[in-house]
Amino acid sequence: MPRIFTKNIHPCLHHKVGDFHRSEKSSHWKCGKERVKEFPLPLSWVSIPGSVPVLRVVSLPLGGWWVPWGDIPFFWRTNDLLDYLERNVPSPVVVRGWTAEWLPVLQRRGWQCWQVGLEGRRKLTGIFEWDKNTRHAIRRGRAESSLEFIEDPRGIQTELRTLVHEALPPPTPHLQWLFRQPPDSRLRLYLARGERLWAAMGISSNRPGWVQGEWMVRHPRAPYGVLDALVDFVIREEYFLGARWFSFGEVPFLGIPTNGSTWSWVMHFSRSGISPIYNYQGLFRFKNKYVNQWQPVYLCGYPYLNMRFVAGLAQRSNALELWKTGVQKGIHHRAIYTAHQIFIPLGMTLMMPFL
Repeated sequence: MPRIFTKNIHPCLHHKVGDFHRSEKSSHWKCGKERVKEFPLPLSWVSIPGSVPVLRVVSLPLGGWWVPWGDIPFFWRTNDLLDYLERNVPSPVVVRGWTAEWLPVLQRRGWQCWQVGLEGRRKLTGIFEWDKNTRHAIRRGRAESSLEFIEDPRGIQTELRTLVHEALPPPTPHLQWLFRQPPDSRLRLYLARGERLWAAMGISSNRPGWVQGEWMVRHPRAPYGVLDALVDFVIREEYFLGARWFSFGEVPFLGIPTNGSTWSWVMHFSRSGISPIYNYQGLFRFKNKYVNQWQPVYLCGYPYLNMRFVAGLAQRSNALELWKTGVQKGIHHRAIYTAHQIFIPLGMTLMMPFL
């Protein structure tokens, strides 16, 4: 079962939390005379106004501990987070979702990192220019649905469960712990409604001025353009609420160096097995309509990282079950394809004398 670790750690103990403020002309936070540098949190981690961090820690079946995400005080510096992970979480610890900014710092401190995909982000300037096809899809989606922000999602949990069940019907496994999803209290939910709930998207606050798209579901019978309209609505609303960077989260398996290493072979093997059921290329194409920056995302372990931890993480997150289902579906599709390629020409050949 997951465990929650909390501890009061303050980078400037002689000040209260209310004494922290942000300078309008600076990209740093101030505590008295000390300037505290901003840093990008790992994906799905959230900055909070309090002074007590809360980490979700999951034990891995083959040993080690996995921290899927945490709620971190907004004034923490880079070394504060790493010090806390190294000193207060049982070792060895595994964290995924580290972005490229972290890699030099992590390597200097003895963390071992492997790339798992790409993160897409967009700098928000108030000018929302999409290509012609995307604008057409947004107009169609707006005409077919009403878009809204839900302040209290507790009243629509049944609708959300129904949407997820119909979008990913059994026996398709549902991923866990890889991103925040309802009923997580740190998510802000946006909905697209029509004759029913067509789509939903959850947003978290990664750090001041940064937001991340965590959870996105579309009904299989949703009209064309509904999800595009919802994404456009979310980006505009978050910009007016103060966001200046929007992260679309991770697309796994992309950007992995093909250097002949064991890790590149494992990622290629996993990608080929899961692709019949998990369309990561389609996910990339959809996000790429709104993204203007792509950068690597890493899985890192301290003080070391090995395949045993990766296997345990795949089991805990249900990625292993998803891979098994994809392999079975791929074998079924290949069997049908092979039968078509062999028996249909053979049957036509045998029938030719009678035609």
